[in-house]
Amino acid sequence: MKSKRKMFVKIIVSSIFLLMLTMVLNAKMTRIVAQKEPENKETSIVKSNNIQYITDDKQQKEQNIGNRSTTGNEIAITLTETDNYGKPLADVGVILQKKMNNGTWTTFNNENIRKTDSNGQIVLPESLVKLIKEKGGKEDNLAFRFRVVSVPTGYVEPPAYSGTDKETAASKGGVLYEHISDVMTITSDTTTDYHVRMYSNLKSSENFLNNPYFYYGNNTTNIPGWSMFIGMWGFPGGVTPIGPTPQISGTMQKWKAIPFELNNKINEWAYTNSIIASVYTVNDPTNQVDLGELISPKYDENTKTLRFDYDGTNANRKSDFGIVIAQNVMIKPNTLFRFGMSYRLPGNGANAELIEARVYKGKQITGIGGVFQTGTSDNTEWKDIYVERKTGSSAELLTLSLRIKLPKEKKSWAEIKAPWVEPGAIDDSGAITENTGEPKSVAVEYYKDQTNDGTVDIPATSLGRSWSAPLKTYSDGYVLDYATLDGKKVTTNPVKGIFKSSAQTVKYYYRKAKYKLVADDVTWENQPVNTVAPTAKLFDNKVYVYDGDTKIEAIDSTQYDATIEDYDSSAPGSKSFKVKFKSKTDLNTKYPGLGDNDTVYGKLNTTFFSVLSATAIDQTNYIGDNQPSVAKIKKWVKNVQIDGKSIEEDYTVELLDTWDSAKVEEKSYKIKVTSGSVSETISVKVNYIPSGNLSVTVPKLLEFDNVPIQSKKTQIIPRKNNQWDITVDDQRNNTVRADWQLSMRIKDDFSLEQDGQKHILKGILIFKDTTTSEPVFINGENYPILKSSTDLPNETTKSWSKDTGMLLELDQSKSAVARNGDYQATLEFTLEDAP
Repeated sequence: MKSKRKMFVKIIVSSIFLLMLTMVLNAKMTRIVAQKEPENKETSIVKSNNIQYITDDKQQKEQNIGNRSTTGNEIAITLTETDNYGKPLADVGVILQKKMNNGTWTTFNNENIRKTDSNGQIVLPESLVKLIKEKGGKEDNLAFRFRVVSVPTGYVEPPAYSGTDKETAASKGGVLYEHISDVMTITSDTTTDYHVRMYSNLKSSENFLNNPYFYYGNNTTNIPGWSMFIGMWGFPGGVTPIGPTPQISGTMQKWKAIPFELNNKINEWAYTNSIIASVYTVNDPTNQVDLGELISPKYDENTKTLRFDYDGTNANRKSDFGIVIAQNVMIKPNTLFRFGMSYRLPGNGANAELIEARVYKGKQITGIGGVFQTGTSDNTEWKDIYVERKTGSSAELLTLSLRIKLPKEKKSWAEIKAPWVEPGAIDDSGAITENTGEPKSVAVEYYKDQTNDGTVDIPATSLGRSWSAPLKTYSDGYVLDYATLDGKKVTTNPVKGIFKSSAQTVKYYYRKAKYKLVADDVTWENQPVNTVAPTAKLFDNKVYVYDGDTKIEAIDSTQYDATIEDYDSSAPGSKSFKVKFKSKTDLNTKYPGLGDNDTVYGKLNTTFFSVLSATAIDQTNYIGDNQPSVAKIKKWVKNVQIDGKSIEEDYTVELLDTWDSAKVEEKSYKIKVTSGSVSETISVKVNYIPSGNLSVTVPKLLEFDNVPIQSKKTQIIPRKNNQWDITVDDQRNNTVRADWQLSMRIKDDFSLEQDGQKHILKGILIFKDTTTSEPVFINGENYPILKSSTDLPNETTKSWSKDTGMLLELDQSKSAVARNGDYQATLEFTLEDAP
């Protein structure tokens, strides 16, 4: 250990020499920089499902919107939200969005969320409508729509709203089809009112459809959840969406077609022609495109049916009349589904009434690309109709529609009820060809050993809807052998199918089971010598119940007892043990007859290996210690055994980790202990502690008395500070404490810069330890001035009297060359272990 200190020595020569000795100290500064944490802000809002409608001024003024507050100079923009069954839904949160030039949608005018009232309505204030018209059609205000962002508890939640959406998807993911309204194209020239209709479904709803009972409260032609269109049958020139003029059920009022404005394409629906070429009317005998008289649909609350009455005898346009009831739904990818409902027609012979169930991709009710099924009139009997379709690899927005044809120049009627959508393929039901007609029930027959043991009927619901034939459970050991559907064997049980217009029969055949236990051989991973026998849990799902040669189920250790015979793990090597399995009472009860064959044998295979064990002894070392020898490391280990027997000192050790004693810390070292072919690695903790410091403190200032110059005799110049001292502080640990000595030397001789020249005085500093000691000149070589005492105390302070220690000696020759000025020198002190 060695440490050094420097002193700067200054001599001022005038009429008197002044020698000053000073020590310069250093300081350290630490800077701590604080970082501000970033703010994490996330807006998460939520939403619902939709359909939109437009009317003209006249129609709007006939509508009862109690909270509309306009002067009559502006158009009206309203939203009506309904629930699963077409009834008003309050507390739905909605944001008004605008379409940007880049195709994205964002909040219009930083508007806040608006909530639907008890009538399920939101009416935009006149001031906001004016602003919409003012900005509409201009940059970043190309169009407008409603976006539902929150719904009452229990309803399907919309994707989180970040403030910006894509056309049909939220910016953070999630499809928006069911949570955005159709687009409203509004400019300063717009005179058409916009009345948007949207709906929300319950999360627990099993029906894809909204308002499956056609509820509409007997006060409007708008059936919530559904869109209604009229037109000439076949719709060669398009169709006419019906405006929501208030209609009392069963009344005869003039129905207005929705007017077209700004090429709005009728609320984004797709038609045979992109923009409808012809607009048809009903109950308007003065119009050349009037198709006849249509009574507002009659709704029967009890039977949940809609009835349409039509009279085309006096129609100006002599064409078959068509009514369409349509709804958009989202169906998951790769899903086979069926859409259907019940209908009733009067049966008027040739060219009579028809009904069609149709499915199109997107918002479309006519044209190519759809699938459909046609039902015919049949003397006022209720019949069913359905159509099938499978979605593609991604979720699809589909239009499900029911089209009713009422013949030209006749009086006629039609009734519909109970629309449904059901997903899932029907196994073992055969090719489906009967999509229309009256559904028949399904008979389920049960047989034991080919003898009939009872029959049940599954009452028909709707044609195309699924059924499942219930199985029987026998307590006397009979199990299902096989099943048939209409005489053909099926492999999936229970047997499933759909209701058809012909009767169907399911037969279940049961036989007496032949239960037994079967066990696999089990390989147990290698185990140490003297390992106890495994528990029965090791054999979980390796024991089975069989019926003859057919595996019924794998069982666990709660259902059987396991006994390992002649188990012995006292020596290393491969072993195979016989294992007896016996079923428990509960399993025998579950499988009648198993108790007569409840025991089976298997094998347990494993290999036992010898194990070396040792105990580590934690160590304490000092920072800076060298890596211990192998002999010393061996003493870090005790109680070395193989298979529980001591091997005394017959082992070797190897340090596997790199030795590191650089700082105070606790480290863990891996030690490999080996005896013969067996080894084990243990961890030894080494706690490093500080060894302590050895330091020296010297005075900051040393001055000498003034000396007359030009003296002709040798002079000894004492210090001004008579009790000048030095302190050595020894804080080393006692176990490493050793003798030390302090030495001193002149590193740089006394010098003076004057008149561009450097003047040097050598050999003027002396050291005298005691008054009787001979003085020693201090030069560039280290000279010991202080040594430790035998008791090695923590602190040693040495002081010198006025006539001892550091002194100056100037003889006549030195005085002769001395000049007036400031002389400086550097002293270096070295503290180190004594040799």
